[in-house]
Amino acid sequence: MRLIELRLKNLNSLRGEWHIDFTDEAYVNEGIFAIIGHTGAGKTTILDAICLALYGETPRLGKVTGSYNEVMSRQTGECSAEVVIDVNGVHYRCYWYQRRARCKPDGNLQEIIHELALASDHNGQKAGTILEEKASLTKSRIVDLIRMDFDQFTRSILLAQGSFAAFLKADTGERADILEKITGTDIYATISKQVHEKRREEESKLDALQAKLQGLELLDKETETELNQQLKDNNAQLVDKRKSVAKLDEQLKWIHEIEQLTQQIAQLKMDEKSAIEAKAAFAEGAIRLNNANKALEVESLYTQVRSLRESKHKLAQEQTHKSQQIPALKQQLTEQQQQVAQAQQSEKQAEKSLSDTLPIIEKTRELDNKISQQQVTLKQQQDLQQSHQQSLSDYSKQLEKYISNKNDSQKKLNDINNYLQKNEHHQQLNVDISTLDALGQSIKAQIKDNYAQFQQQQLKQQDNIKLSNQLKQVQDKLQSNQKRYDEKLAQLAEVKQQQDALLQGQPLAKFREQLQHIDAANSQLTNIHQQLDTVKELAANINSEKSATTKLNTDIENLKKVIDSANKDLEVLARNKQDKQAQVEQQQKIIELEAKLEDYIELLEQNQPCPLCGSTEHPNAGNKPSDTSEQQSKLNQLKNELNQIDTQIDTAKSKLDADKLSFNTTEYKLNQTQTQLTQTVQRLHGALTHIREHTETLNTQTVNAATGVQQLVNGVVDTESNENSNTSVLTDLDRLITFINNTPVDERLDELLSICKSVADTIYQAQQALQQQKQHINVSLDKQDELTKQIADIEHDTKSIADHNQQLVMDSKDIEGKQQLNQQSIDQIKEALLQGFDSLRSGLEQLQKLIERYPDSSVDANPVDASAVADNPVDNNSSQTLSGGQQALKQLIHCIDKQRYLDDEECQQSLQPLRDLRQSMSTLSKRYLEQSSLQQQLSAQMQTLETQIENTESLIEKEQSSLHSLFEEIKQQSNQLTQIQTKRRDLFGDKQVNIEENKLRAALDTAKNQLSQLREQYSNSQHQLNSVEADAQRIQTQLSELETNLAEQERTFISQLGTLEFDSEASFVAARLPKEERDALNQKQQKINDALTYAQTTLKSNEQLLKQKTDNPQTTESKEDLQQQLQDQQSLVDTLIEQVGAISQQLKANEDRKGQQQSQLDEIDKQKEKLKVWRELHSLIGSSDGKRYRTFAQGLTFEIMVSNANTQLQKMSDRYVLVRDEENPLELNVIDDYQGGQIRSTKNLSGGEGFLISLALALGLSNMASQNIRVDSLFLDEGFGTLDEDSLDVALSTLTNLQQEGKLIGIISHVQALKDRIHTQIRVDKLSGGYSKISGPGCSSKG
Repeated sequence: MRLIELRLKNLNSLRGEWHIDFTDEAYVNEGIFAIIGHTGAGKTTILDAICLALYGETPRLGKVTGSYNEVMSRQTGECSAEVVIDVNGVHYRCYWYQRRARCKPDGNLQEIIHELALASDHNGQKAGTILEEKASLTKSRIVDLIRMDFDQFTRSILLAQGSFAAFLKADTGERADILEKITGTDIYATISKQVHEKRREEESKLDALQAKLQGLELLDKETETELNQQLKDNNAQLVDKRKSVAKLDEQLKWIHEIEQLTQQIAQLKMDEKSAIEAKAAFAEGAIRLNNANKALEVESLYTQVRSLRESKHKLAQEQTHKSQQIPALKQQLTEQQQQVAQAQQSEKQAEKSLSDTLPIIEKTRELDNKISQQQVTLKQQQDLQQSHQQSLSDYSKQLEKYISNKNDSQKKLNDINNYLQKNEHHQQLNVDISTLDALGQSIKAQIKDNYAQFQQQQLKQQDNIKLSNQLKQVQDKLQSNQKRYDEKLAQLAEVKQQQDALLQGQPLAKFREQLQHIDAANSQLTNIHQQLDTVKELAANINSEKSATTKLNTDIENLKKVIDSANKDLEVLARNKQDKQAQVEQQQKIIELEAKLEDYIELLEQNQPCPLCGSTEHPNAGNKPSDTSEQQSKLNQLKNELNQIDTQIDTAKSKLDADKLSFNTTEYKLNQTQTQLTQTVQRLHGALTHIREHTETLNTQTVNAATGVQQLVNGVVDTESNENSNTSVLTDLDRLITFINNTPVDERLDELLSICKSVADTIYQAQQALQQQKQHINVSLDKQDELTKQIADIEHDTKSIADHNQQLVMDSKDIEGKQQLNQQSIDQIKEALLQGFDSLRSGLEQLQKLIERYPDSSVDANPVDASAVADNPVDNNSSQTLSGGQQALKQLIHCIDKQRYLDDEECQQSLQPLRDLRQSMSTLSKRYLEQSSLQQQLSAQMQTLETQIENTESLIEKEQSSLHSLFEEIKQQSNQLTQIQTKRRDLFGDKQVNIEENKLRAALDTAKNQLSQLREQYSNSQHQLNSVEADAQRIQTQLSELETNLAEQERTFISQLGTLEFDSEASFVAARLPKEERDALNQKQQKINDALTYAQTTLKSNEQLLKQKTDNPQTTESKEDLQQQLQDQQSLVDTLIEQVGAISQQLKANEDRKGQQQSQLDEIDKQKEKLKVWRELHSLIGSSDGKRYRTFAQGLTFEIMVSNANTQLQKMSDRYVLVRDEENPLELNVIDDYQGGQIRSTKNLSGGEGFLISLALALGLSNMASQNIRVDSLFLDEGFGTLDEDSLDVALSTLTNLQQEGKLIGIISHVQALKDRIHTQIRVDKLSGGYSKISGPGCSSKG
C-alpha cells in the first residue's frame, strides 16, 4: 500500500482546505521527507487526517462519533479527511466527513459520512465509482482492502508519537503487553485463562449433578404396591358411578324435553290465535294495498300526462314574458342610435385640438433637452473643480507627513546601527542555545533514569524478601498435602472392595438393561390395558346407537306413507279447483253476454238492419231486459264453493309441510346417528389395531429381554408360592388377536368384551410382578450408585490434592526463578547507576564551559521601538543576567560526587536556573535578530519616503493648473444656459410638455372609447331584439304541438283508469301510495301470513313429538328427586376423580424421579469424561492468570521479532546484535562486537545507541504487523533529539535504504540537523488566532 495524495479540511489548527500530492517529483526522487514546525503547530494532525480517512479514528483522540468530535477546528461547522491510496496498482479514494447542523459552529453534530470509491478505472468500472457508502460498513471494507486494521496500521505504517521507543524501555511485564497488542498474541493468554475457567466450570457441573442425584427420593416398595391397588379399586368404583350419573342425566333430559314441548305447544296456540286476529285486523290495509298495486300499473302514463301539463304551463309563461320584452327593446335601440351620433361629434373635436398643439410641444421639448444637457455639463465641471481642490489639499498634507516621517526614521536608524556594532558577538547565540538544550535534556533524562533505576533496585530487594516468605509457606503446604494424599488412596481401595462384593462379578450395564426391559414391557402392557378400556366403552356405544338407528328407520317409513297420502289428496283437490274455476268463468261470460245483448236490443230501430245479424225484423225489440239476479246468485255460489276448496288445499298443504318437517328432522337424526355409529366403529377398529401393534411390540421386546423378564411376561409369578400360574399374558393376547382377525368388529360384541376383561386381569397381575422385580433391582442400583459416588468423591479429592501439589511445586520453582532474576537485575542496576553518574559528570563539565562564554552579559533595553515599523512590540523592561546558572551547576556536581539520587521535584528545582539561563540567551538572540531586521526595514523605508516626497510635489503643480482652466469654462457654460431658458419660457410658458400632450391624447382616447362602447351597446340591443322575436315565434310553435300531444295522452289515461275500475283521476290519485308505505303494507301482510303458517305447522309437529315421548316414559320419579340423586352421585364421582388423580400423580412423580435418577447417572458419566479432557488440557496450557500459554507463545513471537530487528540493525551498524536473555524469555540483551562480543543490557545503552536499537525494533515490529500486504509508506512521529551527528547519519541512511526498496518515508521532528539533511520538507507554520498553514512540495490550499 502506498499513499498517493491527502486532502483535509478544518482539522485541529489546520483551518481551511489543504491538499498534499505525494506524487510530486520531490517525493518521487527523494523518497524521504520531513514534516517540520513548532510545537503545537499541527504536524501530527497530518497523520491524524490519514487515520480519519481510513478508519474514522486517530491514535491520540480515539474514535470520532456522531456525538463526540474533538478534531474539528474551532469556530467551524464541518471537517473532512480524504486519502488516495495505491493497492496493487489500483487507486482508491477513502473519504471521511462530518458537519454540524446547518454547518454552524454551534450546531449539533450530524451523522458521519464515510465512503470508499475507485480513483482509477478497474475491472470495467470507471474512476469515481462508489464501492461502499454506508458508514458502518466502510471501515471493514477498507480493512479487507489493505488487510490491516487500525492497530496494525499504527504499528506498521504510522508509528505514533510517544510509542516509538516504548518497547525497548519497558520492563518484562510491560513488554509482554506491548508485544501482545502489536502481534495479537494476547489471544493465547485468553485461551489459557479460558481453559482454567472451563476446567473449574466442568468440575462445578459435576458437583451440581452429584448433589442433584442425592436430592432424588423414591417411594418404598410397600407404599408403591399399596398405591397401585388403591388406584385400581378407585377406578372400578369410578366406572360404576359414571354409569349411574349417565342414566340419571338421560332421565332428567327426558323430563326437561317434556316440559319444554308442553310450554312450546301452549305458546304456539297463542301465536296461532294472534296471527288469525292480526289477519282480520289487516283487511282494510289489504284493500288499500290492492288499490295501490292497480294504480301502479298506470303510474308511468300518469307521470307523462303530468309532465306535459307542467311543460305547457311553463311555455305559456315564457311566451307572455317575451311579448312584454319586445316594445322595451325597440325604445332602447332608438335612444342608443342618438347617443352614437353625439359621440362621433366629440371624437372629431378632440382630434382637432391635438393636431393644433403637437407642433408647439415638439419645439418646446427640443429646448428642454438642450437645457438639461447644459445643466449636466455645468454640474460635472463644478464637481471636477471641487475634486481638484480637495486633491490639492490632501497632497499638501501628505507632503508634510512624508517629510516628518523621514526625519524620525533617520534618527531611529542611527540608534540601531550603534546597538548592532556594540553587540556583534551575539550572532553565535543560536548555536550555543541548541547546545544548551541538548545538554539539558541529556542531564535531565540521566537524572530521571538514575532515580528510576534506584527505585527499581529498592523494589527488587523488597520483592526478594517477600518471595523468601512465600517459598517457605509453599513448602510447608506441600508436606501437608502429601500426607492427605496417602490417606485418600487407602480409603479408595476399601470402597472399591465393597463395590466388587455388591456386583458379584456382573457388569452394571446388565442391571440397567434389565430395568429398561421391565419399563418397556410395563409401558406396552399399560397401553394395551388403556386400549381395552376404550374397546369396552366403544362396544357399549355401538349397541346403543344400533338401537336408535332401528327406531329412526321405522319412523321414517311411517312418515313416507303419510306424505304420499297427503300428496294424493292435494292432487284431487287441485283437480276439483280447476273444474270449479272453469264453471265460475263460464258463468261470468254468460252474465256478460246477456248484458251486451240487452244493450243491442235497446239500440234496435224498426225497419233498420240489426248490427249483429243484419235482419230488419226485431221481434224482441219491445221486450224488457231479463232479470240477472238468478245468474248472479249462481255465480256467487260457485265462488263460495271455490273458496272452500282453497281452504281445504291450504289446510292440506299445512299438514303436508308439517309432515315433511318431521320427515326431514327424523332423517337428519338418522344420518347423525349413522355417522356417529360409523365413527364409533372406526374408533373401535383403531383401538383394536393399537392392541395388535402393542402386542407385536411386546412379543419383540420379550424375545430380546433377559430371562427373568421373559418369565414374568410369559407366565405370571405367584407372589406367595413363587410358582408360575397357568395364565399367560401373551397367550390371552394371542387369543384376542385371533378373535379380532376372524370376526367383524361390530358383531359378537359380548364375546369380545368377555375376552377383553380376561386379558385386562392377566395384564394387571403381570404388571404387579414386573413392578416387584423392578424395585428389587433399584435397591441394588441405589447401593451401587452410593458406592460409585464415594469412589468419585475420593478420586476427585485425590486428583485435587495431586493437582495442588503439582501447582505448589511449579509455584516453588517460579519463586526461586524470580529470586534469581531479581538478584541479576539488582546487579545490573548498580552497574547502570555507576555509568549514569559518569555520563552526568561529563555533561555538566560541558555545560560549565558554555556558561563561561557569557560571564557578565545582560539583556539591554531595546534601542529602538519596533512598533514604529511592525505590529510586534518588544518588552523593554526585562533585564536578566546569564551568569545565574553557576550556582546550580555547583550543586549538581556536588550531588553527583556524593552519588545522590534526585526525584522529579528535586530534579526540577536543580535545573530551573538552567531554564532561566536558556530563557535569557533566547531573549538576547531574539532581540539581536529583531534589531537586524528593523535596520533593513528602516533603510528601505527611507528610500521609499524620498520617492514619495518627489511624486507628491509634482502632483500639487498639476492640480493648480487644472483648477484655473476649469474656472473659465464654467463661466461660459452658465451664460449659454440662461439664454436657452428665456427662449423656452416665451414659447410655452412654465407648462410641462408631457403633461399637456398626455391630457390631449387622453381626451381623444376617451372620446374614441365612448364611441366604441356606444356602438357595441347598439349592436347588442339589435341582436337581443332579433333573438327575443325569434324565441317568441319558436315558443308559439312548441305550444301548439304540446297541446295536441297532451290531449292524446289524457284520452289514453282516462281510458286506462276505466279499465282499472277507477271512477275518476281524483280516485286514482287517492289510491296511490308512496313506495315506503306500499312496501310496509306488503311486509306486514307477508309477516302475518308467515306467522300463521309457522304457528300452525310447528304446533302440529310438537304435538306429535310430545305424544311419542309420553307414550315411552323413561322414569316415574319427580324432577327434584332425580336432581338430588344426580348431585349425590356426581359428588362421589368428583371425590373418586380427585383420589385417582392424587394417586396417579404420586406414582407418576415416583416414576419420573426414577427416570431422572438414571438420567443423572448417565449425565455424571458423560461429565466425568468431559472433565477428564479439560483436566489434561489444563495441565498443559491452563493457568488462572494466563501466563503459562501466553509466555510460550510470546517467546516464539519475540524470537521472530528479534530476527527482523537484527536484519534492520545490520543495515545501520555492524557493531550490535540483539539476543534474547537466557533466563528471562522477554528480556533483551545486546552483543557489542566492538568490545570483544561482550553481552550488554539494553538498559545501559546511551541515548544514540538506544535510538538505533529502538528504530530497528520499530521497523521489525512494522514488518510483523504488515506481513499480509506490501507496505510502501512509513511515517515516524519522533524527535530524533538524542542522536549525535554520526548516529543521525546512520538512522537517515537506514531510512534512505528503505526508500530504495520503494518506500515513501515521512518523519516528524524538531531536530535542526535533521531538517538540514532532509531537503524535501512539509512546513507547518503557526498563524494568528491559534491556526496554522501548510507549505512545501505538492502542498496547496483553497482557503
